[in-house]
Amino acid sequence: MAPSNTEAAGPFAFIGTPGGLVVNRYKLSFVIHEPGEDTEDKYMAEIPALPGCRAWGDTPAETLNILEGVAEAFIQSYLEHGDPLPAGVVTAPLIIGQVDEVQVIA
Repeated sequence: MAPSNTEAAGPFAFIGTPGGLVVNRYKLSFVIHEPGEDTEDKYMAEIPALPGCRAWGDTPAETLNILEGVAEAFIQSYLEHGDPLPAGVVTAPLIIGQVDEVQVIA
């Protein structure tokens, strides 16, 4: 079966500034692969915009949950080192008090 493409709503980065707290949300496209010999019979998900950002799990939901944590660590590393985020990483501010959406994978 071919990999599926979708978008994830996380992770979030909370960055303290002298004027208060700035909250950025990063929208990332990912690909999830079916279990197979090359993935040791696990699901594997990756974010093409963040080279090397991959996660493996026993279910698609577990794999995406792990991938979100890995992606957050990747983004935090870029920010801490002052490196620009790759072009495929979309920054969307989270506006407190405004209706927004959440994605749940169950």
